[in-house]
Amino acid sequence: PTTTTPTPHPPVMPGHVRRVRAIGQPKYDAAGGLIGCIHYARRCAIVAPCCGKVVVCRLCHNVSAEATGCEVETLDRKAISEVVCGVCGARQAASNRCVNALCGIEFAEYYCDVCHLWSKPSPELKVYLWHCEGCDLCRKGDRNAFVHCETCRTCVDSEHKECRRDFNRTNCPVCFEDM
Repeated sequence: PTTTTPTPHPPVMPGHVRRVRAIGQPKYDAAGGLIGCIHYARRCAIVAPCCGKVVVCRLCHNVSAEATGCEVETLDRKAISEVVCGVCGARQAASNRCVNALCGIEFAEYYCDVCHLWSKPSPELKVYLWHCEGCDLCRKGDRNAFVHCETCRTCVDSEHKECRRDFNRTNCPVCFEDM
């Protein structure tokens, strides 16, 4: 007997876009494809590991947690394991490219497989994104302008001269919220 394996991804005709419904403040292009939210520019939504809801980003989840009924106020970005393609709607393992052979789009210009951060850097504004192994988080700015200081336990200006132990106990250099 011949058996067929069902395709795990919805078929997509070239030029056809499936509108992904995601919690948060999604932004769509003219064709209806997801292009991000007010926090990040990217072509995928994440599946929140805490509640299984499809949300545009972790910050949208955190703002919408009460409205969605999720008991987790702060989504753990490192626990993200699934995304939904913003063009074809295929649910898949976290990566930077849609696994649907009929789609195959890249989700963002920058992707960190550690922090599960998808975004679009802005070289014209001199905004670059990069992952610091020492801090174990993504940073914003020119990578060559920073060094990781083991005493301060954070990234500092490359001309840094004065160390302050545990300096990273201040605000995040990306979102300016308490780390």
